[in-house]
Amino acid sequence: MKRTFSSDTYHFLLASLLSASAQSFFLAAHRQGDLLQGISSLGIVFLSALVFSSSILSLSLVFFTGSERRQKQIWFFVFVALAFHILLYARAFRFVEALLFFVLTVGYSLKIWQRNATKNYLAYAIVIANIAIGSGFILLPGFLNSPVYHPALFVKNLLGLIFLVTASIRLLSLLRPEKEFYYRFSKSVVLPWLGWAFVFARIPELSIVVPSVVLSATLLTSSLLPFEKVRLPENRMFGNFVFPAVSLLQVLFLALVYYLIQGNAPSLTEKNDIALLSSFLLSLILLYSVMKSHSMIHKLISDPTEHLDKNEKKTNFEKFSDRLFAPVQELLPLSEWQAKKIQGLSDILSKEKESARQFTMLGELRKELDDQYDDPVAAQLAANSIVRYFRVGIAAVFLYDIESQEVVVLASAGEMKASVSSGYRQKINRGMIGRAARLRKTQISNDTEKDQDYIAFPNAILFSEIDIPLINHGHLKGILTIGSKEKGAFSAADVRTLEAIGEELLNNWERSGYNRRLGALIQSNIPLSTALNTQSVIEEVANLTRKTIEARFVFAALFDQDGSFSRTSSVGYAPALHEFLSRHLSTNRLLEAALDAKKPFRVRDIRKYKHAPSITLDHNMLRGLIVMPLRLHGVNIGAILGFGKQGGVFFTLFLRP
Repeated sequence: MKRTFSSDTYHFLLASLLSASAQSFFLAAHRQGDLLQGISSLGIVFLSALVFSSSILSLSLVFFTGSERRQKQIWFFVFVALAFHILLYARAFRFVEALLFFVLTVGYSLKIWQRNATKNYLAYAIVIANIAIGSGFILLPGFLNSPVYHPALFVKNLLGLIFLVTASIRLLSLLRPEKEFYYRFSKSVVLPWLGWAFVFARIPELSIVVPSVVLSATLLTSSLLPFEKVRLPENRMFGNFVFPAVSLLQVLFLALVYYLIQGNAPSLTEKNDIALLSSFLLSLILLYSVMKSHSMIHKLISDPTEHLDKNEKKTNFEKFSDRLFAPVQELLPLSEWQAKKIQGLSDILSKEKESARQFTMLGELRKELDDQYDDPVAAQLAANSIVRYFRVGIAAVFLYDIESQEVVVLASAGEMKASVSSGYRQKINRGMIGRAARLRKTQISNDTEKDQDYIAFPNAILFSEIDIPLINHGHLKGILTIGSKEKGAFSAADVRTLEAIGEELLNNWERSGYNRRLGALIQSNIPLSTALNTQSVIEEVANLTRKTIEARFVFAALFDQDGSFSRTSSVGYAPALHEFLSRHLSTNRLLEAALDAKKPFRVRDIRKYKHAPSITLDHNMLRGLIVMPLRLHGVNIGAILGFGKQGGVFFTLFLRP
């Protein structure tokens, strides 16, 4: 199973690291040990301003859709800020953090300049950092020679082992993404960093604790954050001023706090710690406020059809937000209340419009199918309607061939219809189509890269697919397949509409089959009424019955006045079964049961039927049986036995000849 990676996580991590470092440099320089040694107060202020500005720029890539050029411009500032961190930590012989920032910098640079959207640069960067640091702990005696690292010397081998083991697990999850086991434990990569932070939490040494805690928290919570729902387009809309205004507010708060704590005596440095904690808390509150505001604005400006599904699952972030603000809903600003009401009314209107469109489309399709008695043409009309209405890449109708256990394409439409050209077949023991056929349930994949069973059509790139089994009276007739080039292309409402189209197609096939059989019956009236030869009549009846009920093999017999069978006929190839039925006609228990019947009946499995204990079948497809007595003036004069439904096994249609 493939896992997707969002580059927003990388931007968010770097923004969090830089913001936390800038605030700790600015407000608690005394907690940095020898990291800032030799740098003047003015230099620390300048460095903090540079790093904090870089964090805001990096975070802006999370909240706004930035062009490739803008991302490269922001990369320069972030690169400079990270380079300062590498130099400061390396100068103080703090190789653990220096290695971490170095690897993150290299990974971030590759992400920006190589533009490979499928590669998880952040995960590989963390793996490489963990391996390098774990190896240093175990193999390099001087790796922790810095005096500030002395509290960790007694656990360095244990931590080194944890670094290497967790890195190996994360690496396996990247190399073997289809293995769910590795993915579940991939976040254990943060365990050594939490342990590293715990060792130094008692001092506390912020230059060590802050990067470890921020890294761990970001990796653990990144999957909870709805990055795609807080990103706004870059334009001059009013909502785009929320993030800059909040950033300016935090800058003013930092400047005010810095001014108030200047001149404190060393004995009063606890005020600096309180100021730093307050700043961190304010950062979290402001971050949450921006995400909440952007999420609401995103709903207002996004396509209303994206929110049609009542059962659409909320992200963990939205659930947490709803619970957090539930007690104060009555205190919401009037503008937000109005926005929610407008959004609710807009959703209702959109649903009504969508329902009307679906109803109109189904009505048009039903009208087109009403006068169409040819199965392939009806299937083509359905495929054309789906492509026209849903704007998908492909819509195909497959027929089920029970003998070969395959589905065969009957009709296709869309720009990628060439990938399922005439004669295309697929086994039902594999693939999404096969799963729909086996389970007799609609199968939906809004990201085919994550579906282990998915089999792509030749030369077709589809990221969303729906496979709907066409079931008629409990029997599989075919599969309706719809695919799109976009991920998440189908909603629950789309599925319901497509299933309704499948029902219309099945109804048309049933009507057309009935009309074909009725026409055959009418046409047969002429040869039957003019035939004088009894044998010719029974042969014609057998042939007509096979066409009418679509049986694989038909055996017909007439009963003479003296109580014996005078005429028999069979149609279809089943020599062993024909021999069994033709042998000892007067004592054949199956024929006796047919003569005693007053109306047609069916047997699901003739091998288990009490009146045919020793029947011989040429193959299992003949085990389905339908029996129709021939009656004249209320008296049975013969019987017709149909074995094995064509395209299936069992019969559902009863005709009284």
